[in-house]
Amino acid sequence: MRKVIVHGTYIYPIYEDALVVALRKVGYLVISDKVSLGNSIFTKFQLRFNFLPSPLVIYLSINLFFRIIKGNPNVVFLWKAFWIHPIVLRILKFVRPGCQIIIYNNDNPYSSLQNPGIFDDKYLVRYFRQQIKYADNVLVYRWQNVEEAKAYGAVSVLLFPSYYLPWIDLRTAPTLGEYTGRPFEVCFVGHYECDGRIIYLKEINSLFKLILGGGNTWTANVLDEINYYDHVCEHFGDQYIDLLSKSKICLCFLSKHNKDEYTRRCFEIPASGNLLLVERTKYLESIFVDFESALFFSSVEEAIQKIYWALSNQSCAHEILLNGQAVVIKGNFSVFDRVRQVINPPKVF
Repeated sequence: MRKVIVHGTYIYPIYEDALVVALRKVGYLVISDKVSLGNSIFTKFQLRFNFLPSPLVIYLSINLFFRIIKGNPNVVFLWKAFWIHPIVLRILKFVRPGCQIIIYNNDNPYSSLQNPGIFDDKYLVRYFRQQIKYADNVLVYRWQNVEEAKAYGAVSVLLFPSYYLPWIDLRTAPTLGEYTGRPFEVCFVGHYECDGRIIYLKEINSLFKLILGGGNTWTANVLDEINYYDHVCEHFGDQYIDLLSKSKICLCFLSKHNKDEYTRRCFEIPASGNLLLVERTKYLESIFVDFESALFFSSVEEAIQKIYWALSNQSCAHEILLNGQAVVIKGNFSVFDRVRQVINPPKVF
């Protein structure tokens, strides 16, 4: 049995933990290698100001190296491991030539839209970018990242998009009666980002029964701007799906910071038996059909129109919900499907 070490922070169950479950299902012996970075100012300083290797980076890099030597895996999977010095990967290529090194960052470490200045995220991802030329496979989240990874010296680039988790997200679709009885009209679960979504939410909150989820990114000042006065909690797993299922329409914004053309909620929302209202992109239009398996918008006005239409035509909205779930299930968008696509890739770039 092939052995793989999955190295990461394991903070969110939708990332490293989900990968471990999927790898085990397809036949790998998986060693979970969890690193705890802490949240102190000193730690953040060491990770961001990395012109020279900090004591923390040296410690974490040496620890990982010896764990790999001791474990002797066939594959090492580094999930967003920007704290690992690239020299570790370079040495591993010599001392463990048969070990496959895979690196992945589900954010956008190549983006030119990162925050400018000395606190630019490019400093935080400096080591990740330097790891690229030593990796056997670089997994990327977005199509545009393929050429960007190659520009940093990637030998092999594979697309590894987001996914839904069948054991959490996949739910029995509601009956029409259950759907029409939901207490809220619109739901948005996600982080706050200064990309215009606040304009949408302010208008939607003034016209419809809105419920928000997403945790501490929704500060009091931001919530005041949209006149939303309920407490906003962070939701994961079953709580997240339960919150979505309280609303007739589930709103989905795409991060401009990361140049996203889709997000995992585009798969989680339909998989869980909920109606997806999402920003229009070419990629999403290749998966879903407007008014058939999802609802798309490109402006505040269109989003409002689609909400009014769905609430006035709830039988049709329920049918779209059912079709959306069928599209996601049949379309190989689960974490198991994604892992199989990487292990036996149809196309290496």
